[in-house]
Amino acid sequence: MIIKTYGISDNPGMKKIHVSFTGLGAGNIGDEAMLSGFLSLYKLPHGTTVEVWDKKEKALRIFSPCYEFVDFRDEALCRALCKEAGMVLLIGSTIVAETESLSWPLEVLGNKHMFCKENGVPVHAVGVGVDKLIMPQARELFQRGFLNSISSWTVRSKVSRENLLNLGVKPENIVSAADLAWLTPYKSTDNGWARGFLLSIGINPDIPILGVNVVNSSLNNLLRERMAEVFDYVSGKMGWQVVFFCNEIRDEKHFDRAAATSIAKRMKKAAIIVPNVYFTPQEMIALLSFCHITVSFRYHFTVFSMLAATLPVSFQRAEKLAELTEDVNGALLITPDDIVNGKLSDTIINVDAHYDELKAKQQVSVSDVKLRAFNNLYFIRETLNSLEMSLQSAVLVEKQPVQILWIRTDDIGDCVLSIGMLREIKQGFGNVCISVLCQNHIAELYESCPFVDRIISFDKKRACSDIAYQMEIIQKLRSLNADIALNSVYSREPITDIFTLQSGAKVTVGFDGDLVNNMTPELRKENAPLYTKLIKQCGTSLAELKRHEDFLQGIGLMPGAIKPAIYLTEEDITYADRFFAENGLKTSTTIAFFPGASHPGKIYKQYHLALNHFNGLDVVILGGEDVEMIMKKTGADFKVRFFDLSGKTTLRQCAAIISRCLIYFGADSAGAHMSCALGVPCVVVLGGGHVGRFFPYNKSTTTVSVPLECYGCNWQCKYNVCHCVDAICYEMVCEALKLAIEDAQFSRNKCRVFLQGKTLYQETGYRPGWKWLSMVGLPDFGEFVYFSGTGTAASDGNMVKRLSRRGIEWMRFLVFKLKRWRLF
Repeated sequence: MIIKTYGISDNPGMKKIHVSFTGLGAGNIGDEAMLSGFLSLYKLPHGTTVEVWDKKEKALRIFSPCYEFVDFRDEALCRALCKEAGMVLLIGSTIVAETESLSWPLEVLGNKHMFCKENGVPVHAVGVGVDKLIMPQARELFQRGFLNSISSWTVRSKVSRENLLNLGVKPENIVSAADLAWLTPYKSTDNGWARGFLLSIGINPDIPILGVNVVNSSLNNLLRERMAEVFDYVSGKMGWQVVFFCNEIRDEKHFDRAAATSIAKRMKKAAIIVPNVYFTPQEMIALLSFCHITVSFRYHFTVFSMLAATLPVSFQRAEKLAELTEDVNGALLITPDDIVNGKLSDTIINVDAHYDELKAKQQVSVSDVKLRAFNNLYFIRETLNSLEMSLQSAVLVEKQPVQILWIRTDDIGDCVLSIGMLREIKQGFGNVCISVLCQNHIAELYESCPFVDRIISFDKKRACSDIAYQMEIIQKLRSLNADIALNSVYSREPITDIFTLQSGAKVTVGFDGDLVNNMTPELRKENAPLYTKLIKQCGTSLAELKRHEDFLQGIGLMPGAIKPAIYLTEEDITYADRFFAENGLKTSTTIAFFPGASHPGKIYKQYHLALNHFNGLDVVILGGEDVEMIMKKTGADFKVRFFDLSGKTTLRQCAAIISRCLIYFGADSAGAHMSCALGVPCVVVLGGGHVGRFFPYNKSTTTVSVPLECYGCNWQCKYNVCHCVDAICYEMVCEALKLAIEDAQFSRNKCRVFLQGKTLYQETGYRPGWKWLSMVGLPDFGEFVYFSGTGTAASDGNMVKRLSRRGIEWMRFLVFKLKRWRLF
C-alpha cells in the first residue's frame, strides 16, 4: 500500500536536521535575517526542528510552516531531538563571546554540544561570529564544550577565523565566509509597503531621513547629550528628519527603544521613534531604503542599511562592528571619543557631500561580501544532500494505488484554487482512477477536468443535518474501494472528516489544520489519530496555493508551482463568443463585474460610485442569486451600460464570459479566482478575514483594503458591520481600477496592494483601530500603494450620499452602545 507515510518525526529510524538555538524569536531582527539567508542557500527539509525563544512569536511566520519550532528552554525535548538528528546546525549569531556572561552562550551551548558528541551526532557551526576570549574561565568553557564537539566552522570574517585558531581549532576545520544576513531575500517592491508605513506614523519619505539605532549599554550621559546636539543640528540646520529605529525590540532599559527615548528627550527638535515592532528583515531593509544616512550601534542594523543601499556610520560598540567595517573595506566607523569631540556631525556632513562616490564603493563591497557568504555551505553541502535523499524516501510505496478519493466539500473558489493538484496526483501516481466528492453545484467544474474519472456530489446543507443522507453518501464512497482518501482542505470541518474517515479507504490523509470551520479542539483531537497521516503546518498567513504544494509533498510528490485552474469546453467558449457578438461587446472595453460573495461581510456597497467614473466601458454583471438581489437594490445607481447575467449562467459559462473581458472587478469571491485561473487581470475589494491566505497570489491582481487592527479574524467579525470592507473609500477603488485598466490595455502585468491611509479612516468607539499591515504572508512581487488622497472631487449628489452615510454611521454607533448597555 502506498503511504507507509512516515512523517519525518514519526519514524524513529529516520535521520533529520535539528537547528540549535542562537537567538531566533527573542527580539533581535538580525537572527531572523541569518536564518533567512541560510534558507536562500539551502531549504531545510520538512520536519526540521528549530529551537526558538518563543514558538508563538509572530515574527517566525516568515519561515515555512513545514518546520517544527520548539522552546529552547525545554532541555529534555531539545536533547531528545538532538539525539534523533542526523546533524545539528548552529546557524548564525555570535556563538563564542564573553561580553554578556559566561553562561550564555558558552556554557549553555557547550553543554548541548557535549551531549551531541556523546551521542555521536555531528554539530556544524554555519555563518557564525567568534569573539576574542580573554577570561580564563571563558577559554576553559570553549575548550570543554566547543573545541572537540563542533565538527566544522564557517565564520563571518577573517577576524573570527583568527580567534578560532587562537583557541586551538584546526585550520582545516574553518572557512572564512560572511554573515548569512547578507543573503537576506529582498526585493525593491517592498518599498511601497515601507513608504505607507512611514507616512502612517508621520514621516515624510520625500524629505531626507537620518535613521538612528542606538543601544543603552554603550551610552553614558555625555554621549547622549552630544548625540542629541548633533541630531538637533541635522534636524534644524540641514532640514532632515531624525528617526530612531529599534533593531532589538525588547522594552527593557538595556535595549534600543529605551536608548532612543533617552536621546530624543534631550533634543530640542522633535524626533520620531519608530514603534519597536518585530519587523521582518525584509521590512526593516525596506524602511531603511528611505533613509539617506544611518547611525548604527548594531552589527545587523549596519548590514540592513547597506542592503538597503543606505550609507551607515557605525559606532565601535564591540569588536564585531570594527570587524564588520573592515570586512566591507573600511565602511565608516566612529568611536565614543569621536562623538564627544564633535566629529559625528562632521562625518554626517562629509558623507552627504561625497554621497554618490561612497555609495558606489559600498555597492562593490556588498557584492563581494555576498559572494563570500555562499561559502557557508562549504563543509555541509554533501551531508545535506545525502540527508535530503533519505528524507525524500519518508513516503514509501509498497504497492501502486489504483483508486484515489479526492474529498473537497468547500466552495467554488476553493475548487478553482485546488483543482490544479489533480494533475500532479495523476502524473505522480501514474495510471490511477481519481474519484471526487464535492457539492452539487460545483460538480460541473470537475466534469470538464481531464484528470477526474468519476464524481459523487451531494447537498452539503442537508448532509450536515440529516444522518440518513450522510450514510447514503458514505455507502457510495465505500463502493469505490479507495486505496487512499485525500482531504486536502486545510481548514477541515466536521462533515469533511466524517466522509474521509468513513470512506473505507485503506489510507486517509489530511491537514492538521485550524479551528475555523466549526472544528472544535475536542473534535480535532478525537479525529486526529483516526487519520493515517496528518500533515502539520503552523501559521495562518501562508498562501493557500503554497499549502496545496505542501500537501502534495506530504504524500510523497514533488510538485511544481500549483496554480488555479478551470477547464472550459467548446460549448462554454461558444456561449461567451455569441453573447459578446449579439451585444456588440469588445474585450478591450468590457469589465466582468462580480459584486456578490459567499460571506455577506465581503459585499461592498459603493461599487457603483467607482464604476460610474468609467462611462466608456461596458459592464457584464455575473454571479448567482445573491447578485440578483444586490442589483435589484442598487441597479438604478449605475450610470454605465451594463448587462446583467446574474443567476443566468452555469459556472463554466460565467468563467467563459470572464475570459473574454478586459478585466475582472468585484469581491473576494469565486469570480476573482476564475479570472486568475484564466489569466484575466482583476481588481479585488479585499477584507481582512484571511490576510495573505487567498489574495493576492499572481502578478496581475490589484487589491484594495483598509488595514485594521482586527485583521485575521477568519470572518468571525465581532462588529455590527465588517468595517474592513465597509470603510473602504470608493476613491481608492476608482484609482486602483483606473491603473489596472491601463495595465490591461497595454498588456502589462502588475500586482498592486492598495492600502487606505489613516487619514481616510474615521476611528470611533465602535470601530476597530487603523493599523498598518505587516508584509508577512503577502507576495514579494506586489507593489504597495499607500492611498491618502481623495481622488476626484465628489459631485453634489455624492456629497448628499456621504452626509446620509454619516447618519448611518451615527445609527450604527447608537446600536453599538445600546448593545453594550444591554437594552436590546
